Amino acid sequence: MELINKQEFASQSILQKLEASKATQAKARKSAQPEERIVIDKEIYNSVLHFNNWDAFSCEINHAFNNIIITLQTNFPHLNQKELRWCCLDALNIPASDRVVLLETTNDGLYKIKQRVASKLNLKATKNISSYLQSLVDGEIQ
Repeated sequence: MELINKQEFASQSILQKLEASKATQAKARKSAQPEERIVIDKEIYNSVLHFNNWDAFSCEINHAFNNIIITLQTNFPHLNQKELRWCCLDALNIPASDRVVLLETTNDGLYKIKQRVASKLNLKATKNISSYLQSLVDGEIQ
């Protein structure tokens, strides 16, 4: 129970940092052109999650989510880095619009990634991914 509380605290801390960073950039983002918004959004996630630095990003996410990346890499070595990032963004409940920007894809591409992840995780449906990832985070699946 203590581990779950610490993980919840760590994940909430990440989300709070993201919201604070978004609030700080809200005025600039509102007056920015679409291309500039993309740059601002990427900067927000990079400053909080170190999204452009795989080692720092995976360390941060593993700390907050019960070594989820290590577990996924160990159990599902066919997942590529983009798919692992998608899983982490899903675990953080990051909106699809932000995932599109961060993963540099389209809405259709985002769904294709989700389908590939479900297939590689041996899940019958894409709707099962979030609950499966939550089970990993909660330590119910090793």
